[in-house]
Amino acid sequence: MILTKIADMWGPIKSGFEHSLGLSADAIHIHVGVALLLLFAWVTRRPLHDWRPWLMVFVVELANEIIDMNQKAGSIENNWIASRHDLLNTMFIPTLLVLYYHVGRLRQRTVMLRQAARTPAE
Repeated sequence: MILTKIADMWGPIKSGFEHSLGLSADAIHIHVGVALLLLFAWVTRRPLHDWRPWLMVFVVELANEIIDMNQKAGSIENNWIASRHDLLNTMFIPTLLVLYYHVGRLRQRTVMLRQAARTPAE
């Protein structure tokens, strides 16, 4: 199957990346999630409160986990618990950032509406 072939190539690349950086797989998931969110927001010219860059990160992470689930039997990557763990690590901070900027935008809009209500119409 094609996913198995991709998984056979992708696994060693990820392991090499981890070893060359000296970071754990968990740390890499966290860093890559944030980096992808910022990259997708920049490329699409969308603000961080927009859900579309977040969704792109989610799709990339899902693809990564689908590939991992197709690794050879017995691989540490080939199980749902590890995939769920990686998904949570990858998406946690991007989700917090999107929510933070969304709430900040709502607060700003509320302040502007209050100021407009206080200002008499000309």
